[in-house]
Amino acid sequence: MALLFQVHFSTLFFLLIIATNFPSQFSAQTDVVPYKIQIMTETNTPITIHCFSADKDYGTSTNPWSFVYQFTYDVVIRFGLENIATCDITDNNTRKGRFNVFEYLRDTVRCKEGLTCLWHVRPDGIYEAYNNQLYLTYKW
Repeated sequence: MALLFQVHFSTLFFLLIIATNFPSQFSAQTDVVPYKIQIMTETNTPITIHCFSADKDYGTSTNPWSFVYQFTYDVVIRFGLENIATCDITDNNTRKGRFNVFEYLRDTVRCKEGLTCLWHVRPDGIYEAYNNQLYLTYKW
């Protein structure tokens, strides 16, 4: 019985140490890494783009064919924090959708730190540029 108590006490003590140190190690870490997001339109009608994240609105822009909408998304690196930048894109209200233009797990690999996350808006959908190729990521 004494051995069982000693094992349980040791386990509880270990878990207590981890529980008290775990939040301070990860929640205090707040590295910020900027990513440039560019959205190029390639349609024959005006496009309206409104982009935002959980803590910032990047504004709305309506422009004719062949323009570049861009903003810098500051990714906060912290355990448990979801990093997503989203854009509402509409083509004269005939085609519209909400698209994630930055997702941490997908785009830190695709865009790499200091590089641009490039998107193309075309009549059939939204394409992401990666390794000098375009991939249809979202259909209208």
